[in-house]
Amino acid sequence: GFTVLHDFDYFTTGANPSGRLVQGPDGALYGTATVGGSGDSGTVFKLNKDGSGYAVLHSFLVTEDDGATPMAGLLTGSDRALYGTTDGGGSGGGHNGTVFKLNPDGSGYQTLHSFPDQRGDGRMPRSSLLEGRDRALYGTTQSGGSKDAGTVFKLNRDGSGYQILHAF
Repeated sequence: GFTVLHDFDYFTTGANPSGRLVQGPDGALYGTATVGGSGDSGTVFKLNKDGSGYAVLHSFLVTEDDGATPMAGLLTGSDRALYGTTDGGGSGGGHNGTVFKLNPDGSGYQTLHSFPDQRGDGRMPRSSLLEGRDRALYGTTQSGGSKDAGTVFKLNRDGSGYQILHAF
């Protein structure tokens, strides 16, 4: 029963989806593509399980207010919003990635945290987020921290309360 549900087109839908898909509250599948889209920096997309209804919900633009190159899958939060990370983009000179949120219809996109260009903080998150029992978001970065070997971080769903829990 193998079936191709969607054939990606670099310039319109994005390309190179590398993160896992998640099922949203509406039963549709949601994911990220690392490159392409209208901003040429990746996309967040939606697709029905039968392959119909493909839509780009967000094209990353590499601005101070946006991320770029999402490498991980999304999280469907208990509040029904979608959460994810980008490896690049965001504010700060290094454009070291973001944590973002958007609604399943594509509205309400916001950057919850931009990783700064500072060695003591995390940089370049490349894995999916986890929502804890406390409803906070938990994630990792591939670099940053006191020895520039990565971090484990915590962030509230509204973007407040960011803290590094462990530096590798």
